[in-house]
Amino acid sequence: MTTLRTISHPLLLALLLLTVSPPALAFDLAAGDLLVVMRSPARVLKVDRVTGAQTVLSSGGELHLPIAVTVAPGALLVSDAFTPSIVEIATPGGTQTVLSTGQDLDTPTGLSVDGPDLLVANLTPAVFASQVLRISLATGGQSVLSQVSSPSRVGAVTVGSPGAIYVVDEIAGSVSSVDPVSGALAHISSGNLLVGPIGIAVEASGQLVVADASGLVLRVDPLTGAQTQLASGGNLVTPFGIAVEADGHLVITDKGTDKLVRIDPATGVQTVVSSFSTDPWGVAVVAGDPSAAPGPIPALPGRMYTVGLLAALGLTFVVLARRLHRAPASLR
Repeated sequence: MTTLRTISHPLLLALLLLTVSPPALAFDLAAGDLLVVMRSPARVLKVDRVTGAQTVLSSGGELHLPIAVTVAPGALLVSDAFTPSIVEIATPGGTQTVLSTGQDLDTPTGLSVDGPDLLVANLTPAVFASQVLRISLATGGQSVLSQVSSPSRVGAVTVGSPGAIYVVDEIAGSVSSVDPVSGALAHISSGNLLVGPIGIAVEASGQLVVADASGLVLRVDPLTGAQTQLASGGNLVTPFGIAVEADGHLVITDKGTDKLVRIDPATGVQTVVSSFSTDPWGVAVVAGDPSAAPGPIPALPGRMYTVGLLAALGLTFVVLARRLHRAPASLR
């Protein structure tokens, strides 16, 4: 059996210790997995789309008051309203790092990846105003894409076809598009079924689906603004997050019933995917396998890996010091 005493070269010792020092807790994600943000305690869950089984992917650490989650290449991104910050959770690895914090971030809520950037619906409660921020996935640098005048509460943002950005305003009861360059808002639809729109997503057809806090889910045509009710009542009391699955079904988190609900947009039939002990917030669907894609930001090593590295360097120093002590004086 090989022991530390039989390893003659200090660098081999270091490599061995690095090999046996495990990184942060890793997890796997597969296409179709559902991601749900919980706030009490603060954590991100993976929910099996078939069985509804829940697995904690990340909790505590930089997560204090998480609201929304989205999937980027090599990472999950979570908005945290307490810090406030955007937290990156590496896939695989599970290591948390802060992608961006401070500056214009006040109360980040909705998230949507737009190429090399992250779009963030950001609330400024002090003046009842809202912003859409653009944050670089490579550097975390922030810029204000759109400033929404007061009173407003833009709580969600989504990206459709290239250059198509959409937001919902809960106070105005409206759906708008955002020019990707100038940030100018263009009204699409308001009133009627739109009472308190809080979540938005884009279907494969380009149609918009909206979760309204009044207890319903509707479809909005981005060209005409026409509204169509898809579901209401039942397990829908206070819908919040909404996402579209690959087969076209919708998944909605409901804070009134503490459930993740699947809706068939063709029939309005509701199915409970999973139930929670406290109210769920944001939801996202894994479209591919992010663990197979390289992350835009190199993940930091986990604590155990760092400890292993320090231990390896320390022992290497000790071995070298002992060898130097035993060497002839002419070689010291």
